[in-house]
Amino acid sequence: MPSGLTTLSPTASSSTSPRGISNTSLSIAFSVLAEAMKGFPQLEELDITIYSLCGDVCQSIGKACPQLKCFRLYMDCGEDWGVDDDTEALGIANNMPELRELQLIDNCLTKDGLISIVDNWLHLESVDIRQCYNIRMDDALKSKWARIRNLKLPHDSISDFKYCAYMSSSVFLLWI
Repeated sequence: MPSGLTTLSPTASSSTSPRGISNTSLSIAFSVLAEAMKGFPQLEELDITIYSLCGDVCQSIGKACPQLKCFRLYMDCGEDWGVDDDTEALGIANNMPELRELQLIDNCLTKDGLISIVDNWLHLESVDIRQCYNIRMDDALKSKWARIRNLKLPHDSISDFKYCAYMSSSVFLLWI
């Protein structure tokens, strides 16, 4: 398969209405990913593990897949730690209204980006923001967590994260 191309295949029993997607390639252009997601408007679960994300991919995914209930994004901020970037957070906050479970591992989002998500989506039951070190917890933010049943904070252990082995690697991965 040529570099940059990928094959997406449904992981649910019905190929016409998949609930999740499996990617068989290790790299994909984000414009290709955003365009491919348009073919899965009933998608309910998406898991992306990558080295770095460019542009408003979360916004594009949210618009293409309005039924997403579970979204997991692992990004390696690497040298960008300390750089505030709410691009993904705002894409999620403005375009993923059905979210129940959100996992943003090692993301550069800020407290404001996280508040946008939590304030907009009242269905959220689980939020995992481990290794999102730009978020400074304060009483106002803690009060917003009252309705979240499962919460993992920036300094909580990452040992149960399924892609933990890739976290210190510079390998570019995408799993959906």
